[in-house]
Amino acid sequence: LLANYHRKAWLPLYYPETLLSAIEEKDHYLPETKFSYPRNTTIGNISFLILKKIKESSNINIYNDNIKTFKKLSTNRYSVESDLGLEINTSNLIWTGKLDSLLKTSSISSKSSKIKNSDHYILFITISKNDLNRLFSVLFTIDKSTFIYRIQNQTFCMNKDSDEISLSIEVSSYFLSKNYGKVPPNDFNKKIIEELIKLLIIKENTTPIFIKGMYLENSVPIPSLENLGFFKSDYKEASNLLESEFMIGLSSGFASNSINHQILQGIKTADLLY
Repeated sequence: LLANYHRKAWLPLYYPETLLSAIEEKDHYLPETKFSYPRNTTIGNISFLILKKIKESSNINIYNDNIKTFKKLSTNRYSVESDLGLEINTSNLIWTGKLDSLLKTSSISSKSSKIKNSDHYILFITISKNDLNRLFSVLFTIDKSTFIYRIQNQTFCMNKDSDEISLSIEVSSYFLSKNYGKVPPNDFNKKIIEELIKLLIIKENTTPIFIKGMYLENSVPIPSLENLGFFKSDYKEASNLLESEFMIGLSSGFASNSINHQILQGIKTADLLY
């Protein structure tokens, strides 16, 4: 979702070789990455598979409860009490939730409520392969004349051979706030389809086989110095409660919500402990 802000800075990573080869419709050769889309499914499926294995493990207990208090007794020694009265003393503790929740367990006030967030809109469509003008994986648009800033060909990314193409289209939060205030109008999906035709992504008169829009209100912190300052203040307070290397996921960095990053964090943290 932060693509609205940081993808523009990423574009030079593709320049000039990969951009030129894409324009000339030639193959470009990049080294293989360790993480990619699972074949015939999505990256999110990894999370479901991990959760399934966790639930099936005889060495893991899952408690659906909230943490009431959290105390650092000494170096590498912690005490946790839940709302339902569960008490746990442990030498290893990893926090993956938000910083304000961690601070609340020690009755420390958080500045997270002062952080200003932006609204986002994502449209998911499935169309006939014949209606797609050109094959691509992910398109980033930095032209201010269009309100679409990223289009992802999910079918292509998962190496799926199909006569149907699934696309996800992300809309600029600035466009939403400037033109609609908060909630976009009922015909907004139609407007996005018209914009895709205008950008020559899909053919004229394309009728989606499937279409669904998701409006995500206050979903992503705005990357401003003020917001970053609020996060750093909370992070400093939280670091007095728990070592920073054991704060991962949402607590590890400002607007940290990348599943790829969180998978890497989990692997590195497990390696650190075991």
